[in-house]
Amino acid sequence: MKKNIQLVVSIVMTVVSMTLLTSCEKEFSEVTPVNPESSLTVTTRSESGAEEVAYPVAVYLFDANKACIDFRRIESADASVVYDLVEGVYDVYAFGGVAEGKYTLPSVKEATLESVIALQDGQEHGDLMRANSSVTTTKGEANTINLSMNRCVSKIESIVIKQVPDDVTAVSVTLSKTCKSMAFDGTMKDVNIEVITLEKSGTESGTWELKTPRHVLFDVAASASVKISMTTNGNAKGYTYQLTDKWKSNYLYHINATYTEKQNFHVTGTITGATWQGTEDIVFNFDETNTQDGGSGPTINETAPEVGTLYKRCYVLSRTEESNAIKVLLLHPNQYSDVCNGTMSQEEARNSINSKLSEIASENEITGWHLPNEAEMDAIYSTGTGIINQKIPEPKLVNNEDYFYDDNGTIRGYLLSSKVKRDLRLTTNKAILRPVAVVRFTK
Repeated sequence: MKKNIQLVVSIVMTVVSMTLLTSCEKEFSEVTPVNPESSLTVTTRSESGAEEVAYPVAVYLFDANKACIDFRRIESADASVVYDLVEGVYDVYAFGGVAEGKYTLPSVKEATLESVIALQDGQEHGDLMRANSSVTTTKGEANTINLSMNRCVSKIESIVIKQVPDDVTAVSVTLSKTCKSMAFDGTMKDVNIEVITLEKSGTESGTWELKTPRHVLFDVAASASVKISMTTNGNAKGYTYQLTDKWKSNYLYHINATYTEKQNFHVTGTITGATWQGTEDIVFNFDETNTQDGGSGPTINETAPEVGTLYKRCYVLSRTEESNAIKVLLLHPNQYSDVCNGTMSQEEARNSINSKLSEIASENEITGWHLPNEAEMDAIYSTGTGIINQKIPEPKLVNNEDYFYDDNGTIRGYLLSSKVKRDLRLTTNKAILRPVAVVRFTK
């Protein structure tokens, strides 16, 4: 459920209040109207108390002609600003977390509705928030408007890369696309590439991590990618993953990756929403050339197949419209029951599965075959083995055997007959690997 941080704007219409407020107003006002008819009070507070407004808050006031007539700062929850106004329509824009020395803000004379809040060179984003609304001042009425302060940034709360070779001297993570500025209307500006340098863990050998959480202003309209770079003997090598979903504002991100002996990355990423938003999980694999389950290969210049049909002998489980392509989830035409079993450790099972995936890397002219994640297994279950088996040739899906899947970095078993999910050690002796792949087609 969404819990709004609110900026409260109150309009008080009595002549007595105007008189009492005039002495305080003088030290703030940029413009004093002739024959003021109302008073506009702006304060900030948290609706629930669970989330705090990021101070200072910059408040811009525009008149009916879209001209900026005042600019103030609210430094704390106990502070407020007051405007003496003539009757009319006004637009209020508020920006939270805009500390001096971090952001460049337009002055009253410079500000327009096309202006931007710009991050200064060498600075990192803070907890940037935004809100705006219109208010009509009317004689003889007391008016109140509530502006919901929306958090514009996301927060990279943790990054952990494990099993990094001892000869690696530097590890960094690049996030794209990010932005340095934001327009008054909330549009992201000045596309940037965010590079986050990791440090060696002081407690766990071979582990590199993010020491300090980082606020990031993502371009939420652009495709999202993560690149992990490792430097050895002065030479850097990058591993890039194209996310299937776009970045989101007001989310907490956790990225966890493990470097394997075969020089493949198995990465689990968790997106945890703030208290007023939900929770999403993403799971993806890195290898030396491209990503696997994100469908990062070249977009196929063909008509995307429909759900429930076969494409190059692969069953089409789902298709999703994207801005420039159609993303299709395919089920591999073969399955393998001799890859691993419940007697193996997680590491042994992972290595065995990766070895098999390497063997079938380009089968059916399709790349990116990978161990299904939970959502992808749920897609198979929701479709139904009976429906799928009517379309696909041998081998058919088996209801009473476990299918291996990736549960946020842990290999587990999934029974298609009942949607039961269980630990690797409890899986049947004939547990099956049936890979899936994500492919993009041109619109």
